[in-house]
Amino acid sequence: MHVVRVATKRLHCLINIRDHLPAAGGSIQSEEYISSACHVVPRGPQMTGKVPIIRDMDGENSPAKKSQKTNGAGRRFAQHAAAVLQETQFFEKQCSRFCPVPEKRAECQCGLSRDEHPDNTLVQGEGRVWDSETCTRKTPMRCYGSIRFKNYDAVQKNSSFIRVSNDVNTQTLVNYLHKKWDLKKPSLIISVTGGAADFAMTRKDNEKLRAGLRRVAATKGSWVITGGTNAGIMKICGEAVRDHLLSSGASSDDKNNIVSIGIATWGSVNGKDEYLTPPEGHKRDFDANYERPIRGTGLDPNHTHFIFCDDGSSRKFGREQKLRGEFERIVCENGVSGKGNTRVPIVCVMVEGGPGT
Repeated sequence: MHVVRVATKRLHCLINIRDHLPAAGGSIQSEEYISSACHVVPRGPQMTGKVPIIRDMDGENSPAKKSQKTNGAGRRFAQHAAAVLQETQFFEKQCSRFCPVPEKRAECQCGLSRDEHPDNTLVQGEGRVWDSETCTRKTPMRCYGSIRFKNYDAVQKNSSFIRVSNDVNTQTLVNYLHKKWDLKKPSLIISVTGGAADFAMTRKDNEKLRAGLRRVAATKGSWVITGGTNAGIMKICGEAVRDHLLSSGASSDDKNNIVSIGIATWGSVNGKDEYLTPPEGHKRDFDANYERPIRGTGLDPNHTHFIFCDDGSSRKFGREQKLRGEFERIVCENGVSGKGNTRVPIVCVMVEGGPGT
């Protein structure tokens, strides 16, 4: 309970931070305004001196509008082409060495039984300790696309997702997500960690926590990063995003809304094989229909993006922590395009949790 109170105080300090931040993307907004408001007339044979500027902000068929649309389409195509090229640098992992648990000879230390392994090409690892580097094999990334949640109470229409190996180059991943998901540099990062189980909290603390998270959700350009499951503090964060969307009347597709990213261990995700894994041979973005699991905890439907860290294990938690920490550090220091010259403020909020927290 003491941890909850400390986290709540930190959260209220966090709410005050945003009032002292510079306007999100202030200089960028100015450049966009100039770009949309001005059209430079090309030099002709009769023209000398400075090039005149025509101001035309309203006409849909104005040269400025046409130029903006053409440049925007070209930029999106270039981003997509670069993202497709980067996809070849991402991999998934599968256990390839059966290292039996001493007390359970039919179970591998990766978390799967012998029969649950995908094929019979396993190398026997009798007497050795299983590790992700030497006991797995990599295959090209297939699990990426969008998730549509079914049987959930959520306003989020679709959430983007990607599955990558735990040893992925994190800077490459950030650059890819910038292009593929069109993520902008955040004005503020809130990293929330803590209990995944439903925990006891006084009504007063609960209301303070939810009110604080809703205020964070109202901060333009902010990111909230959690473990992404529909339980504990992660569920509360997702509900705060949902409440903000409902109260503000904003669309879940609005790019100016909060970005909520869930980073989880792939092997611990309920329903991953049934709903998130495309059929063999599928090599495009996968549109997944994710249903609430009958048993266990599923993904939280109010998160806008998911990054699944795959180390080849199954039913193991916390394997994403190193990747998550590196991901947050890079975005904080370099932004999402790798060209940032100002650090992004980041605040960690911890609510309960165990030794892994």
